[in-house]
Amino acid sequence: MYRFCMESYVLLGAAFLAACSDQTAPSAPTAVASFAVASDTGGGGGAGGTPGATSPSCPATPTFVVTTEGSLRDAVAAAGPGAVIAIRGMVSIGADLVITTASVRLTCATPGSGLFAVLGNPDFLFLIQALAPGVAVDNLVLDASALGEGPYFGTQANLRFSNNIVTCGAAGGECPLWDAAPGVIVMNNTFTANGTGTGVHLQNGIDGARIQGNVVIASAPSTGAVFGGIRARDGKGVVIADNVVIGPWFNSLSVTFLETSQIASNRFDGGTAFGMFLGLPGSFRPVRLRNNSFRSNRATGAGLAGLYAAQSCNNVFVGNSVQGNAGGLDAVFDTTSGANTLVGNGTVVIDLGAQDCDGDGVGDPNVFTGATLGLRGVPLGPTVSGAVSGRLR
Repeated sequence: MYRFCMESYVLLGAAFLAACSDQTAPSAPTAVASFAVASDTGGGGGAGGTPGATSPSCPATPTFVVTTEGSLRDAVAAAGPGAVIAIRGMVSIGADLVITTASVRLTCATPGSGLFAVLGNPDFLFLIQALAPGVAVDNLVLDASALGEGPYFGTQANLRFSNNIVTCGAAGGECPLWDAAPGVIVMNNTFTANGTGTGVHLQNGIDGARIQGNVVIASAPSTGAVFGGIRARDGKGVVIADNVVIGPWFNSLSVTFLETSQIASNRFDGGTAFGMFLGLPGSFRPVRLRNNSFRSNRATGAGLAGLYAAQSCNNVFVGNSVQGNAGGLDAVFDTTSGANTLVGNGTVVIDLGAQDCDGDGVGDPNVFTGATLGLRGVPLGPTVSGAVSGRLR
């Protein structure tokens, strides 16, 4: 069912790694603000509200109401397209709940209801697997802390995951994972992770995806060096907006292979390495991000820099605040960057950009306005190679 891969990467200059190892990661907050639910599928719409899950809105007339694992599995088996399955109370399950009927909605019958994992089945990977188009999961409490993987796996078009309170998998595991899920909506959830490898993770074909209004908390350092609190790759027209990512994720945001996408009005605080990590320094593929817009994001408290842009051409950075990082760096543009435009607000930029973005054999310079150029064209040190294995990319 899952695609396993091996992806080489070249991470950072030696100076960056040394700085990273000396930083003390901040702790996650103990409380998260919430805001009003805007629809019966949960979530407050993201823009203009306080991110995160809020008081559940449970449907009045669901198709099924379930209270045990057995009745839940019977309802999933009997459900037709568009059925609403409502959970009453916290229900323990001992194997993946696999939904293969289109447009089924899994939600609450009473506030505070949801699922939690019990151990004993070595093949138990995810609390929920959404394997049909249009499946919605909303207004639930999902506790996957006992699992080596995570709370949710989704692959199909137009999936929706909204207004849930989620505890991610065990240390080294995952938060929700979407693979080949165009049009997915991940909105107004609160995720808490304790040392997972990655956070809210979308990959392998996510055109039109929307990740909006979520709170993503790391209470212990994450372990995936090229991943982050939000990881998105392989998509066009993706929107990542109005999210709050807090705590010692290796990177608060990690994106690559995105085109014509919008990353706006997010808050990234406390990443071990970078607030926003774009591309993959040193990769054999010259350009991975093109024609994206990064606007009004705040990245602070990172161990190294607020922004690191590699393999990036023709992207626009406007109104972002990337100051106040422990490594003393605001923004770094790698040698594989070019033709990017940054309109700064006192931002100190290290510009190594020399990428030929239009194929004419000449490097295309990055353009900076309202920024202080701290360094240009000087390598930061030797690179370090490694590999990532598993289903994640």
